[in-house]
Amino acid sequence: MLLSPICRPGSAQALSGIQAFFQDNFVYRHPEAKPKDLSIYHVVVDGLECELKWVISDSFLLKQQQNVKRVFMNPESVLSEYEKGLNTHNFDNVRHLIAPHAVFWFNEGSFEGIDEIEKACNKTFNLIKNEKYWLTNKKWLSSSQETAAIIYNYNWTGVINRKSESGFGRGTSILAKIDNSWKIIHEHLSKQPKQK
Repeated sequence: MLLSPICRPGSAQALSGIQAFFQDNFVYRHPEAKPKDLSIYHVVVDGLECELKWVISDSFLLKQQQNVKRVFMNPESVLSEYEKGLNTHNFDNVRHLIAPHAVFWFNEGSFEGIDEIEKACNKTFNLIKNEKYWLTNKKWLSSSQETAAIIYNYNWTGVINRKSESGFGRGTSILAKIDNSWKIIHEHLSKQPKQK
């Protein structure tokens, strides 16, 4: 399978550094990858712009795709991928979308930093079996080149202690562009207020 991200090095001399970057990210940081999983297919240099293509095995494709998305995503697609990632019940599938210093507020408490957020999410994953989570009534309140804010309703269904359960509430997410990649820096989920 062939993927072709675009990158702009300072000069053609940077090509060796680009190759080393991909080797480092897709081979050495993932021990299960084998040399055949990554091979430079073609490099085209045109001024300051280069196109780097490589062939990668299907079993290793997901990690590769996530890394490409980190550079090119916008706030809307970050939130969409976050929603999908939560439904895998594996925090590793959303970790790259959350800023290391993020602060999350849930009904159960406040969680600061990626480690605390991971523990809170894993607690929910373990409590609610077969959970399905989705957002509705999304409304972007603010969006600029550096930050974005959105409000929405969240919904979930799942099984707790062998009993089908469901819930909903209101949410706010704030995203910021960090090192040319959009990240969630704050999330606040709360129960829907009772109607008067």
